[in-house]
Amino acid sequence: MSSQRPSSLILCTLFVSLLALTLWTELAEAKNDAYQIEVSPTSFSQDGAPVTVTVHAKGPRKKDWIALYPAGVVDWSNTTYIKARRITKLPGGEDYLTTGTATLSVFLPNLRANLQVFYFQGEKSPTLVAMSPIITNEVIDFPQQPMLTLAEGNIYTLRWVSTSCDSSSVVRFGNSQKQLNRTLSVTCSTYSVQDMCEAPAATVGFYPPGSFSFAKFPTGLPLKPIYYQFGNRRLNLFSEVHSFHPSNVTADVQTFIAVGDVGYAPADGLRTIASHEPDAVLTYKQFELQNEISPVTALLRIGDLTYADGYLSQHDLHDLAFSPILSHVPTLPVIGNHELGTSSGGECGVPFVHRYPTVSFSQTNRTASYYSMDIGRVHFLVLDTENLYDVGTAQYQFVVDDLSKTFSREKTPWLVVAGHRPMYYYETLKNNLLQVYEDLFYSHGVDVALWGHQHLYLRTCPVYQQVCRPDGVTHIIVGTGGRKLQKTPASVPPPFAYHSGDYHGYLKVEATSERLSLSFLTSQNGTLIDSVHLSPRDP
Repeated sequence: MSSQRPSSLILCTLFVSLLALTLWTELAEAKNDAYQIEVSPTSFSQDGAPVTVTVHAKGPRKKDWIALYPAGVVDWSNTTYIKARRITKLPGGEDYLTTGTATLSVFLPNLRANLQVFYFQGEKSPTLVAMSPIITNEVIDFPQQPMLTLAEGNIYTLRWVSTSCDSSSVVRFGNSQKQLNRTLSVTCSTYSVQDMCEAPAATVGFYPPGSFSFAKFPTGLPLKPIYYQFGNRRLNLFSEVHSFHPSNVTADVQTFIAVGDVGYAPADGLRTIASHEPDAVLTYKQFELQNEISPVTALLRIGDLTYADGYLSQHDLHDLAFSPILSHVPTLPVIGNHELGTSSGGECGVPFVHRYPTVSFSQTNRTASYYSMDIGRVHFLVLDTENLYDVGTAQYQFVVDDLSKTFSREKTPWLVVAGHRPMYYYETLKNNLLQVYEDLFYSHGVDVALWGHQHLYLRTCPVYQQVCRPDGVTHIIVGTGGRKLQKTPASVPPPFAYHSGDYHGYLKVEATSERLSLSFLTSQNGTLIDSVHLSPRDP
């Protein structure tokens, strides 16, 4: 009799367990029935293609939201979404709380993966209530994200991103869209999660970057449009035909654009976890308009380029969105604190040196993102304010050698310095950068120093040791590319000649042999806000 009791107890326990499992399953099914998600179409063949997302809820709530993920994510709580938003804040979701239905449009980025839309309830402790069918990416291997950079000697470097880079990767180019009869060899690079320094880049924020392909165009390109196409012969996949116009370094006028602190924002109303800078789109559109008015020699991008902050898919999203301008006007990249340092989210400069080849890209120390070059009448000296720069460091010696040996006033009448963190800012006039470099810049006759970091526009008079003087250096902060603007005081004392925190905008720099003109224009419509004109110094 006693020997049967354990068996009865086991049977009873199994019965209760099965009953509980049945009830849980029924509850789960009821919950799934309460939330439904549909997508149409279920495939896409172009970056940015729209998909219609329809959600249904029997009990809609204010904090219901959708998120775009790479397909097949199992542990979504430890995987960062690509972009997301509350349903009620999206176009098409205005009546969701009343009707329980919303029809939304989501633009699908080609991130070298199939995609899926997840449907959540609650924000602080979200519950996944439904998942869409997998949206098949039909162009996973397609080469994309072309970006040009410029080096001394008018050498153009092309970078693009794809799933693979190998001996079959190639660039075809020529002087006609129909005659791409010359080719360029390619070098490859990539990075992995092991290359990241800390979270989130080394954990939930990591996104596989694909393969980076690099090709250098030859010197002596004719001064007419160069058409090019890039891809992989083995896969028989090639990009559309792009073009750029090599700059005439002897032209009467050379035009540059300078801006920092730009960022990115999705065009469909969703938001990334990293940042949200909708005015960045307006800034880049102004770049395109300026290039149509007067060909732009180069874009000087003064740090804090994408604000990925350790959520690495943001780099892809940024470069996909702005490739129309980056593919035909070369970049001079400057590293900022959101690429390297405590604000980079553990990226420690790794994505920067792979995505933005500079003169220092081929050096042994690939994290030394300081360099210099002559472009026509202008000598550019680019600092890395995020790395060591004090007296005795490699960077300091590089600057000394560049100013004393490389730069020649007879060759280039204008000397322009650029770096991310500013030397002159009204709240921090005793910073280390100023103490280390002001005497050096003054003694060598730096004409203009361009900075970002502070999200405003600020211009000094020609200044030395905080005193306005004709032979001083004009400092300009133009951290106005897209990041939320700072509030500024009603007035600031000399040596500050103009300041504004009211406008996103950029600096247009026009160089002739007789004048250097710097104009601050708004991103909204290109309105002129401030300008200054400098005369050349004696050789």
